[in-house]
Amino acid sequence: MAASGAFWSHKGDVRSSDLLIEHKFTGKKSFSVKSEVLKKITTEAILDGRMPVLGVHLDGENYVILLEDDFLEMRDRLKDA
Repeated sequence: MAASGAFWSHKGDVRSSDLLIEHKFTGKKSFSVKSEVLKKITTEAILDGRMPVLGVHLDGENYVILLEDDFLEMRDRLKDA
């Protein structure tokens, strides 16, 4: 997606009612995650009332990176369901 996440009115790549997902794609076997990228996603998501998620397509697999508190909250909700 050209200029993905670059427009002030469309932060992140994917939005749902509760998630703001920034997605990165690489066919390589490694990917460097920088704290400023995670902080940017987190700030944008919080301002938008959503949970921040970094999605990474890496060497043919899809992964997600969440804040630990968000992961634990999701896990607890699944256990209670």
